[in-house]
Amino acid sequence: MTRTNTHLLALNGVIAAAYAALTYVAAAMNLAYGPVQFRVSEALTVLPFLFPGTWPGLFVGCLVANLMSPYGPLDILIGSAGTLLAAWLTQRTNHPWLAPLPPVLSCMVLTGGMLTWYEVGFSAQFPALFAANALWVGIGEAVVCYLLGMLLLRGLPRVPSLRRYIPEARQGLARARKEYDRCTNGRKSRSPCAAGTCFFKEVPGAAPEKRRPGYGARPPVVPEYPPGPPHRLPAWPRPGRSPR
Repeated sequence: MTRTNTHLLALNGVIAAAYAALTYVAAAMNLAYGPVQFRVSEALTVLPFLFPGTWPGLFVGCLVANLMSPYGPLDILIGSAGTLLAAWLTQRTNHPWLAPLPPVLSCMVLTGGMLTWYEVGFSAQFPALFAANALWVGIGEAVVCYLLGMLLLRGLPRVPSLRRYIPEARQGLARARKEYDRCTNGRKSRSPCAAGTCFFKEVPGAAPEKRRPGYGARPPVVPEYPPGPPHRLPAWPRPGRSPR
């Protein structure tokens, strides 16, 4: 087993343990199961966006957490399958604001349907009750994923020990390097630095002095005038006067 696989396996184990522990904390406050739920652990479902390959850890953590569910095997199977599907789809998204969307939609459909079937079965009341359960579950999931989840997406790339496990495209470094190339190779009047919208200063690790070896260092500053004594402009005559 290579070192990368070992780190990925350890990261999956940490995520699984954290998901189960946070779910049990929410269950103690009666917020982990039922139509109205605010699982703090669901914020971890955005992690596959930063760390591809961590969806098995989320699945195992949700499977362990749902062992305490009052809905029994139904929640263990359907709830865990919903988390697995959400984590896999989150890994395939290409924008941080889209990363929390698969968990929200998955919980609305699968968890909302599971709760409705547990309460009334496939009766005439199923459509109306399903809409209500899906709405409440979706609201709780959206609050957790888009508040706490976005904090994770913004904060974890700033941790130096974790940054090396995050693909460069997910850190924003690819965009930062393109912007820096425009700043250094393009005209100053058209560069993002001149417009005040330079991006590489806002992304950790994207500054020129922190780049990877071989990519290039900060270009030297070329002065507008050659070094030497201060240059004087020619003494042109003032307007309205003829030169002597």
